[in-house]
Amino acid sequence: SASFEPGGPPAGDHPELRAASFTTGGTGEVRGWEDRLLGPKVPNILYAQVGDSYVPRAEGYVPVGGFGRGLFSVDLRLPFPWLGPNFGSRLYLDGGRVWSNDARFGLEGDPNGQEKLFMAAGTGIDLRTPVGPVETSIAYKLNPSITDLVDASDMLLAVQEGRPIESLPRRNGRRWQFHLAIGTSF
Repeated sequence: SASFEPGGPPAGDHPELRAASFTTGGTGEVRGWEDRLLGPKVPNILYAQVGDSYVPRAEGYVPVGGFGRGLFSVDLRLPFPWLGPNFGSRLYLDGGRVWSNDARFGLEGDPNGQEKLFMAAGTGIDLRTPVGPVETSIAYKLNPSITDLVDASDMLLAVQEGRPIESLPRRNGRRWQFHLAIGTSF
């Protein structure tokens, strides 16, 4: 089962804890994930008023974070053949983990397999310009959690209907992440 209640705030919705928690993922960290979305996360539930009641809908995920974080990156940078000295290429392997043993987050244990070490591999092209470097990269999640592959709106619907999230369709296109950075990201 997921770790939030339909009709109420998601578990882990404690702003005072989020201000002190770690997140990771994104262009400058683990490039296989969107900004801050590696590790524990829950659907971002918004409510629309329909008549006299409120109807929940999910728009992506919101990070829960944790009190522990570990990251690594192996980045091999090479000249880009035939394009001149202003172009470079890269191959990389990034990894990271976000976790918390603190029960105040409301996510005891390892909710939906979101606290393990996650890794992504990718490639990129760099361009040196007069105003600074421009870097593009594409990464592939090697070992995503179920929440990395399941759409948040599908997860919300499954919880409302009492279905296990393990039965939800995986969207393998969600394994890919594109990044564009202006300036040096590493």
